[in-house]
Amino acid sequence: MAQLSEQTQFAYAVGRVRVMEKLLIDKATMYRLLEEPLPGVCRILEEKGYPPAGDYCGSIPESGDEAFISPAFADLKDTLLARTFHELKDLSNDSNITKLLPLRYDCLNLAWVMKSKAISEPVPRLFNCGTVEPEKLLYMIEQDGAGLKGCLKYVYKELSKLVNEEASPRLIGSKATACYWRHFLNIARSEKLPFLRELAVLHIDGINLSTFARLKSSKNAQLSILLEELVPAPARTNDKGPNLWEPSNMEHYPASWYRRLWGEPIESLATSLAGTRYDKVGAAAASGERFSGQIFDRELDNLVAKHIREARMATFGIEPILAFGIARELEITNLKILIGGRAVGLDKDIILEELRYSYV
Repeated sequence: MAQLSEQTQFAYAVGRVRVMEKLLIDKATMYRLLEEPLPGVCRILEEKGYPPAGDYCGSIPESGDEAFISPAFADLKDTLLARTFHELKDLSNDSNITKLLPLRYDCLNLAWVMKSKAISEPVPRLFNCGTVEPEKLLYMIEQDGAGLKGCLKYVYKELSKLVNEEASPRLIGSKATACYWRHFLNIARSEKLPFLRELAVLHIDGINLSTFARLKSSKNAQLSILLEELVPAPARTNDKGPNLWEPSNMEHYPASWYRRLWGEPIESLATSLAGTRYDKVGAAAASGERFSGQIFDRELDNLVAKHIREARMATFGIEPILAFGIARELEITNLKILIGGRAVGLDKDIILEELRYSYV
């Protein structure tokens, strides 16, 4: 088959993504899933392209939503995301960009392995939807990182230093996350893609705001711990392109901002974020209740959902391809919330409140 030009490739890819979007679960279907008995749920998911229930539950459950809960749901997530990432990779010639989504699961796997090594515990179940198979990744780590390349090689070296320093498991996880998003931002800079840059900024700000609120609400928390766990912004560059870190181009909060707020009441976070896109996050932190990571995750996921919706307007480029992959991740999160909530008997209104915004 003749090699397609870049323009033709992207036009074809966007057309394929538009067809794939029809299989995403919209808000109305989520309401149906909330009301349907389990066999009906399985049927609807299969109609939307999900694997047959027998592939991850053993058989179609007649009753008991707990049949979908881990490890069955983990199998479903791995299977669907691996297939989605493979499809998106085939749609684009730019492997550096399309690898960004599965690469995050490689970094999470690396963090789990290195945390287990640090505390001398067995390695937990690893994601099977990254760019490197878990068994191969474990072998590479046993060989002191031999064979790891690019971002993963850098992440391994950084985490190895922390393990040797007997750092806390939480710090090891934070470092893996920071390394991944720095890599993500480097790709955004080199490709000059504002869509990618803004996506990374949302995640970095979300991670840092969540870390700040969690530590502020805990007893005996120290500023030094916060500064260790913050995901730093990269240094400004002198390239000829637009500076991605100019205040006019983004809403990023540096370490100095958190340092200033550390000595103030938690309510100051809400005041500082009022009028920004993070106002609901700030309000949640200052509600007077103990910090809830679930609330933060929901509000930040909703910001990401709003951002990727912009890609639905694009008729050309890599943005719709990446947006579909992220939309699928959010959809799986919604399914876990919905089915998990049913399994423990949560009120339907509570479940609906926790659901993330739909992409379609």
